[in-house]
Amino acid sequence: MHFPDSYELAQQAKNRFVFEEMLLVQLHLLNLKNQLSQFKAPIIDKDIEAIKEFINSLPFTLTHCQRQAI
Repeated sequence: MHFPDSYELAQQAKNRFVFEEMLLVQLHLLNLKNQLSQFKAPIIDKDIEAIKEFINSLPFTLTHCQRQAI
């Protein structure tokens, strides 16, 4: 990398560094994903009557997808 004998060798060295950097990024992201998968989402208590009251107070009708999300 420091003193390549040709442009081709310099390019190969550059490509190798790019590959290694991308590999490290991927490994780091995989590690983060594994760490996050250990956490469970908290159970959220729901007040059906409060939800219905809120929905009825809206000046529009919810879409099918919005109703599914709720």
